[in-house]
Amino acid sequence: IDKVVAIKINAKIPTGSTAEIFFATEDQPNLSESKKFNLVSKSSEMTSHIVEVQNNENWAGTLKTLRIDPSVMANTAFEIVSVEFCTAE
Repeated sequence: IDKVVAIKINAKIPTGSTAEIFFATEDQPNLSESKKFNLVSKSSEMTSHIVEVQNNENWAGTLKTLRIDPSVMANTAFEIVSVEFCTAE
């Protein structure tokens, strides 16, 4: 995952909702707050959300788990169409 600079999530998440993206690696196999990105939705429409990942010092090695919690609010409708890893190359 060292070459991945962003995660692109094509999704419909209600405006103002915060999605949490957790990850675990081979060397750090547990999900935790230190291995998390937040995405605040700016539109309730289907949107390509870009989450920059290179600033998290734990984003290195081999990705083993990626968990997306689409909203921290209860009873929120959402739709995820795709998840894409973007490299700088």
